[in-house]
Amino acid sequence: MAPSIAENSFVISILKPTLNLFKRPFLFGHIYILQPASYKEKLIKRLVAGPKDVVWIDNGVIFVNGENKTAQFQIPEIKKDAPLTCKYFAKYQLPEEKYFFIGDNLCDALDSRKLGGISSNEIIGEVVYQF
Repeated sequence: MAPSIAENSFVISILKPTLNLFKRPFLFGHIYILQPASYKEKLIKRLVAGPKDVVWIDNGVIFVNGENKTAQFQIPEIKKDAPLTCKYFAKYQLPEEKYFFIGDNLCDALDSRKLGGISSNEIIGEVVYQF
């Protein structure tokens, strides 16, 4: 999640039961801890789209429902010689109750582009502080 969260840093999170207790929705642009069913380890990723949204990446620019959302994130500039896989992602409409997460470093991230939509039961908590 560099540059937003540095490697080997610690994070403090609000766990999902507490989020649910206070009826706090998952918020676009916020960073969450995930435990995808198809992956052994926990991941820290940014929420970029929710149920039924359409998301795609065109030349390193993230679009959600036709709106450029890249400026709202701390995504490093993608180099001209970067692989196409970090510059482009075909339009994908999320199914009901699935969320789309990305890593801020588009060229080096295991995220929803490979894992698909993430269900709410795979979201562990929201990162609120790092040190």
